[in-house]
Amino acid sequence: RDGGKTWKNVTPKWPEWMRISIIDPSPHAPGTAWVAGNRYQLDDMTPYLYKTTDYGATWTKITDGIPGDGFTRAIREDLYRPGMLYAATERSVYLSYDAGAHWQSLARNLPPVPVHDIALRDDDMVIATHGRAFWVMENLNTLREAPEAAKAEGKDFFYKPAPVYRVGGAQALVTYRLAKGGQPVTIEFLDAAGKEIRKFASTDTQPTPPEGRGGGGGRGGAGRAQVVTTKAGVNTYRWDMRYPDASNFRGMILWAGGVQGPLIAPGAYTIRLTVGNEKPMTQPLIVKRDPRSSATDADLVEQTKFSLKLRDRMTEADDAVKKIRSVKEQLDERAPKMTSVQDFAALSKSLTDSLGSVEDSVYQTRNKSGEDPLNFPVRLNNQIAALMGFVQSGDRRPPPQAYKVFETVSPKLDVQLGRYDKSVKLYLDKINALLKAAGLPPIVPT
Repeated sequence: RDGGKTWKNVTPKWPEWMRISIIDPSPHAPGTAWVAGNRYQLDDMTPYLYKTTDYGATWTKITDGIPGDGFTRAIREDLYRPGMLYAATERSVYLSYDAGAHWQSLARNLPPVPVHDIALRDDDMVIATHGRAFWVMENLNTLREAPEAAKAEGKDFFYKPAPVYRVGGAQALVTYRLAKGGQPVTIEFLDAAGKEIRKFASTDTQPTPPEGRGGGGGRGGAGRAQVVTTKAGVNTYRWDMRYPDASNFRGMILWAGGVQGPLIAPGAYTIRLTVGNEKPMTQPLIVKRDPRSSATDADLVEQTKFSLKLRDRMTEADDAVKKIRSVKEQLDERAPKMTSVQDFAALSKSLTDSLGSVEDSVYQTRNKSGEDPLNFPVRLNNQIAALMGFVQSGDRRPPPQAYKVFETVSPKLDVQLGRYDKSVKLYLDKINALLKAAGLPPIVPT
C-alpha cells in the first residue's frame, strides 16, 4: 500500500495451485478488489471468484449462480455502478448486481464459447473469446439500471445516460421506457443554468431542409432531426449535442462554411423527459472533452460562446436576405393589380433597387452552383460562416485573429442592416398606403 516499498502476503486459503487469471481493483472503493482463478489443468472445472474489501485481510468466495463446471477466467467491476460485476467463464459471461452474491447469465445471443477477458470503456463492454472473435455489448446504461427499471414495472422509466465524450460525431443517447404507447413525448436538453438548448417532441413536424449548398468543403446544417418515438417499451433518441443551426434559405451557396450549430462545451447538462401530461422526469448528462486534446474545459466553453455569437450574426444576415426576397416577391405579386395607381411603380422600383443593393452586400446573389464562389467574391454572411467553421474546426480556444476578423466583419453587417431598415422606413409605408387604398393587403417582410 506504499507504492511497492513494502509487501504483505495476503494470499487467502484457496485451493492449492490455483492460477490467478485476473486481479481487478475496484474503481469505486479503496481496499476492494476482485479475483478470478481456475484449476482446470488439474481437472477441476469449479469456478473460483473472490472479493476483498479490506486490502486482502479477508476474502469471500462469490460464485452463486455460475454453473459448477464453468471455470472462470476474468472478473471486472462496472465503471459507473459500484458492485455491478461481469464474469467470464469457459462457456459464457455472467452478471451480478450485488457484488457477486448472486450471478445471472448475460449470454444473450453469445454462443457457448470460452471468454478469456473483459474490457470496459465508457458505455461499452468488449469480450475476447478463444476462437469466436471479439464481441461488443453497447449502451450499458440500460443494463446498469435494469433493477430500478424492474421495480418500476408498469410505469414510464427514464434511464440515466452514460457520460459522453465531445469528440468526432459523438451523440448523447437518451433511453426511456413507456408503459403505454402512443403518448406524446418531449425531450429537452438544458444547460447548467436550466436554459433550454434544444427541444424535440414526437409531435414535431419534419420540415424539408432548405436546399442550401456549400462549396470548397462547406458544411450545411444538421438536416432533419431524429423522430421522437412513442412505442410501448424501450425507446431511444440520439442528439448530436449541437445548438440550433443558423438561419438558412433555399438555394444558399457558401464557401468553406455552413449554418451548422455549434457543439456544446464540456460540462454538466440536464435532460428533461415529459410523457403526456405526467410530471417531467430529469437525468444528468455529463459531457467530457476529448482526452487527446490539450484544450481545457475553459477553452472549449469560450469556443462555444464565440461560435454562438457568430451563429447569431449569421442568422441576422440570412434573415435579412429572406425578408428582402419576401418583399420583392410580394411587390411582384401586387404589381399587375396596381398598374393604374400613380407612383406605385416608381416607389416599388426604388424600394427594390435599394433592397437589392443590401442583399448583394450580404449574400453573393450571382452564386448559382457550388463552385461559383471561386468566380464571385464572398459576401458578409459567407465571411461569418467561414469564420464560424474555422473557430469550430478543432478543440481549442479561438485565436486572437478570429476576434479581429469578427470585429471587422460585424460592423459591416450592421451598416447593411441599417440600410435595410432605412429603405423599409422610407418606402414601405408609402407603398402600403397605396395598397390599402386599392383594397389590397399590405406588404409584410417575413
